[in-house]
Amino acid sequence: MERQNTAFQPSRESGVTSLTLPSQRNLAPLEINQLYQFSVSLICGQDTSPNSVITVYGWVQRVAVSNNVESTLKRFSPKERISVYAKQGLWFDLVSTLADLRACNPSDSALLATWVSVIKATALLKAEAIARESTAQRAIAQQPLLQKCSSP
Repeated sequence: MERQNTAFQPSRESGVTSLTLPSQRNLAPLEINQLYQFSVSLICGQDTSPNSVITVYGWVQRVAVSNNVESTLKRFSPKERISVYAKQGLWFDLVSTLADLRACNPSDSALLATWVSVIKATALLKAEAIARESTAQRAIAQQPLLQKCSSP
C-alpha cells in the first residue's frame, strides 16, 4: 500500500475548497474497480495531539465508463454532463464539474440548487440528527467556492 501525504495551507476565507495531490509525484493512475481508502486530517495551529486533530476517512473507486457514456460526455457541454455523471454514479466528476461551473457562474441559481441537491444526496453529515443535518448541509452548500474558474 502506497501512502501519500500532502500539506495544504488553507485560505483565510471560509468556504468550500478542493485538495489535489501534486502532479510532480508521478503517481500511478488508480486501478479500475479497485477500492482505495483516503483520509483528510485538519490540524489547526501547532497542537497535533489526537484530541486536536479532526480526521475523516472515505473510500474512492475508479470505475470503467462504457464507450456509449464516454461518447455522450464528449458531445455534451459541462452543464449537460452533470446529469450523466449523476446517473452513472461518477461523483468525483459530478462534484468537480459542478464546482467549476459554480465558480465560473456564481450567481446562477439553477447551479446553486443543483449543488445543494448534490450536497444533500451525498449525506455528508449522516451522523447528525435530521433537522440539524439539513441545516448544516444547507450551510455547507451556501459557502463560497474558494477555487478559481478554470473554464472559459
